[in-house]
Amino acid sequence: INLKRSQIDKDNFIQKQREKSGEDILTFLCDKARNIIDSIPTDIKNPDQIFSVPNNKAVATAINRTFKNAGVVGSSKSLRHYAGSILLDAGVPEKVIGLILGHAPGSNTTGIYLHAKKETIKRGFQAFDKLKIRTL
Repeated sequence: INLKRSQIDKDNFIQKQREKSGEDILTFLCDKARNIIDSIPTDIKNPDQIFSVPNNKAVATAINRTFKNAGVVGSSKSLRHYAGSILLDAGVPEKVIGLILGHAPGSNTTGIYLHAKKETIKRGFQAFDKLKIRTL
């Protein structure tokens, strides 16, 4: 949410510092997200700022309220779990998913967010069928 236009380079990479630890992070902005950001009007008072919200909690509260008003069981955290699971089912490595979700490298947190579909689990085990294993 605290993303600035100056942090996005011409190749759609975002360079900024992690809020919690202050370490440098590099992430990528897909074309669809870039198009959405480009459609957001520039605030004349603060042209580098993309979103005009007081903090992340305000966004989470708005998302949670939207879920509740729509009669859907979910939360802002549910969206993170969903996004991580979609990436897992698309074959994105867990380490990369962790980086996309903003987890520190080597963190065990990513595994908590991922929920594979049955079909993905099946494909994983079917990989053993492709191995050349001699039977006794």
